[in-house]
Amino acid sequence: MFKTVIFDLNCDLGKQESEKLHRRLMTALAKHMSAAVPEELFAPTVEKCLQFVANHASPNFSNQEVFTDQFARSFGLDGAAFWKLFRAYFDEEFSGLRAQMPDQPLLRAMLEKALYYGVETVVVGDAFLPQTAAEQRLRCLDLDPARIAMICGMENMHNARADVEFMQEIIGRLGRQPEECLLVCHSAEEEKAALSLGMQLFVLEEAEGSAQVKSGGLDAFTALLTEEKTEPAAEGAPLP
Repeated sequence: MFKTVIFDLNCDLGKQESEKLHRRLMTALAKHMSAAVPEELFAPTVEKCLQFVANHASPNFSNQEVFTDQFARSFGLDGAAFWKLFRAYFDEEFSGLRAQMPDQPLLRAMLEKALYYGVETVVVGDAFLPQTAAEQRLRCLDLDPARIAMICGMENMHNARADVEFMQEIIGRLGRQPEECLLVCHSAEEEKAALSLGMQLFVLEEAEGSAQVKSGGLDAFTALLTEEKTEPAAEGAPLP
């Protein structure tokens, strides 16, 4: 039985909706950063720097440190000043996008169920965003980030999202074995790294079931949670 659930924050969004959200964030960030970086150069530079991060993973430098160094070098900026400006968007302006964020009732319900049953819960956001971005998205779902055991962002991760080492880093930090972790994602095809480690998957698109891969909606997910956990995490906890 799994002890930890890892949620991809885009798990209930299709590819098209995820890409639309990515473009929306890129456009807003480019405008925010325009005093330091020409708007038309922002998105291609982000993609180039993310590729550099993927190719130069190191346990000695976080994804944020590598990304910041490469981006700042591209425009002759001070790295610390660049990161402060970049991060400020999520602290000061991101909440203004709340009305434009995709409605994610299924993700919200599944997170609430996992927390209700006391399962250690982790969330993974977009590869190029800081932890505060994932925290803000949780707030958009009316969930308190403090209830989450680990929120993955650029500052605390050292590998690319698609790499085996990314999931190994999460699992190792939590002191778990791969088979003790359930990854909630959109598609098993996109999570070959997790499968190769022996992690369990719960996918939200139709998929052929197996011992390692389950699929379905909220009811199927709740059934997994209640196989061994029949009581809520705390006495008197409200039903989600």
